[in-house]
Amino acid sequence: MNPLDWTAQPFLTLYLCLVIFAVTAILFVREWVCRASAPPGISPLERDMPEQGMPALDVVEWAYLAGGRTRAGQTVMLGLLAAGAATLDAKSSTFAIDATCCRLPPELEPFRPDVAGKLSLGNFYLAMSSKMDRLQATLCERGLSPKVADIDLFRKITLAFTVVLVVFGILKMVVGASRGHPIGYLFCLVLLTALLGAFASIRMPSCTRAGADALAAARARHARAARAPLESELTLAFALTGAAVLSGTPYAAFAAEISPSEGGDSGSGGGGDGGGGCGGCS
Repeated sequence: MNPLDWTAQPFLTLYLCLVIFAVTAILFVREWVCRASAPPGISPLERDMPEQGMPALDVVEWAYLAGGRTRAGQTVMLGLLAAGAATLDAKSSTFAIDATCCRLPPELEPFRPDVAGKLSLGNFYLAMSSKMDRLQATLCERGLSPKVADIDLFRKITLAFTVVLVVFGILKMVVGASRGHPIGYLFCLVLLTALLGAFASIRMPSCTRAGADALAAARARHARAARAPLESELTLAFALTGAAVLSGTPYAAFAAEISPSEGGDSGSGGGGDGGGGCGGCS
């Protein structure tokens, strides 16, 4: 019998089972992406710093592993603020940047040519897009971040599951409404399916299993700095743990400015991830 002709209870049961199957499959593919991107042979941890069990990364690279392009971009901005090369106008939510006025830390020097003038946070992300592409490629080569091709495949699979389920649910709602049947529960399920699909597509993993292990080791090593950072440790603490560490510091206004965008990547100017950190890849 055509499922579109089924009564409400059996169809809802079928649809819920299909949603659970799709979520399970998407999570499986996500885990595969995190594992498949790591190169065989010696791990990045053993190759770079075997005596400490951690790869040699700068603060922007750690930020990328912890929160994707968004966290990496925010870390660059925080570094510019700390170096006196940028100021925040909280009223207009813009940053005045003059990276030529002072010497920058080595990890920020590559970004100097790309940022200047008065920029919103979104435009700042866009200005650094090409540099973030190269940063991602470097981490991919070291097996710490998923390959762009694997992430694209994950997005396509997620989109396919989502579209099929949403269209299937909409067709049943049309049939049910035409016959005068209530469709409220099915509408909620279809909406939930669409939201889950969108969330999975946006919250892309920014690190592989090896990257997640490296990040966990870095957080353990710098646990004291994450709890009570010194002035010189603020940028690293932020890179590893996020905006909460800036509370009560001279950069609290910056933390308030970026809080709505933390964990997302809507303004990052494209690329292979959505700033989702390493969730599901550890």
